[in-house]
Amino acid sequence: MRIAKLIFMLIGLALLTGCGDDPSKPYIKIVGGGFTNDVVSNIVTYSVAIKRLKTLPSGSVIEATFDLPNTDRKYVTVEPTDANKDKYLLHSEALQGLKKNVPLTVKLRLLEAAGGKELAEVEKSFQSDVDQE
Repeated sequence: MRIAKLIFMLIGLALLTGCGDDPSKPYIKIVGGGFTNDVVSNIVTYSVAIKRLKTLPSGSVIEATFDLPNTDRKYVTVEPTDANKDKYLLHSEALQGLKKNVPLTVKLRLLEAAGGKELAEVEKSFQSDVDQE
């Protein structure tokens, strides 16, 4: 009987250690993005789609830094994380002077709420297939 209890406890412990997030797994992943042209207002922006891969620390934020065309200036936006949200979509400001085949990079950082310590960083470059008029 003791052996059966011991085996049962070991199986339970193994199952419990399997719960939770894998510490080697990244917090977030870029799953898409690109340029959008609103033909009515003739405004071009670019966006990045993010998927949460494991539980984000409570109160953390996702910071996106977008390269802007024809300038050294960057556009930075911050999105608070939400425990019930798996996907995020972040957008740049309106772009001016977007050129075909010139890469622009967006850098994402997951930051702690207190102190702003960087927990993760990921980046991706996008290129337009047309010049902006």
